[in-house]
Amino acid sequence: VCLLGLTAAVAVVSAEPLKSDKLAADQEVARNLEWFRDQKLGFFVHFGIYSQIGGEASWVLVDKTPQWRKAVNWTDGDGDAFKRDYFALNRSFNPVAFRPDRWAKLAKETGFRYFILTAKHHDGFCLWDTKLTDYKVTAPDCPYSSHPRADILRQAFDAFRAEGLGISCYFSKPDFHHPDYWDNLGLGRQTAIYPSYDVSKEPERWKRYCAFAHAQVMEIVRGYGKIDVLWLDSVSNIDAPELSRKVREVQPGMLVVNRYDRGVCEDFVTPEQQVPKNALSVPWESCMTMIDDPKGGGWGYLYDADYKSERTLVHLLIDVVAKGGNLALNVGPAPDGTFPRPALERMEAIGAWLAKNGAAIYATR
Repeated sequence: VCLLGLTAAVAVVSAEPLKSDKLAADQEVARNLEWFRDQKLGFFVHFGIYSQIGGEASWVLVDKTPQWRKAVNWTDGDGDAFKRDYFALNRSFNPVAFRPDRWAKLAKETGFRYFILTAKHHDGFCLWDTKLTDYKVTAPDCPYSSHPRADILRQAFDAFRAEGLGISCYFSKPDFHHPDYWDNLGLGRQTAIYPSYDVSKEPERWKRYCAFAHAQVMEIVRGYGKIDVLWLDSVSNIDAPELSRKVREVQPGMLVVNRYDRGVCEDFVTPEQQVPKNALSVPWESCMTMIDDPKGGGWGYLYDADYKSERTLVHLLIDVVAKGGNLALNVGPAPDGTFPRPALERMEAIGAWLAKNGAAIYATR
């Protein structure tokens, strides 16, 4: 069941010809959309091997977005050397100060109601113990693999559930590390966010990649507890309708966001780094960074970053809620797994404001 939004959900639920099992499924999605609209403030965390270099997440691997790589100051202009060094960051990723219970307590105390974590960004490095690739935090070549909290996704999701927060799982549709997405890690070519080959000319290869992506999502859905939202990011048609059907067989009513594939399995819309000028008629969530980056970046950890002011962030939340949306506010942890002091100060300020004014924010329309 793929719905554009609550308006569509209500229309489908009220239709007479539906069979009882489909009717029940649609009603559960509609109920979960109402729950989602009540939450208002989500804690978005981009965390991965890119956190070590202060780059714009894995976008620095894409030759056709050179603005992000220039910002890293970590390359002499040799694109292939940069890619090799980047993909080797799994061998130094060691967030020894990662404390998921502290993350969750902080989020709860400062007024956040649900949690979004990057299970896998576009570079393909996995924050869970996937059985489908060795490019993961629990592989022996990653120094953090020997740590008792090595399965970051499990540890974080369990901690946030324990605090009563909802769970949204970010999953990248592209995977630059997979040979059926990019040939040879993109070496020797100008890379784009898209596959390195024409999928219409190699349909079996693309089918193989989609099966891999589906299998990874299902690992999480089956083995990592209740998930409220599956947040599929970026371009690439990995057959979201079929994936939605699969995840809802395991967890009925799960919300699905299939970004950049408008109208296909999009239970709510997700404007990025912007707030709509007017209220929208469907459920929506603005995903925005706490970092103030004029280029629209700031998702991963950045060294010496400028942050939006506390006042700006509170007014941003008010603007979003007044127009009927949710705000997913992003923070990028430092390489050791701690949050930057400017981010903590702003979260505390938002929490103090919500402690007095939360009744005007939560569960409103």
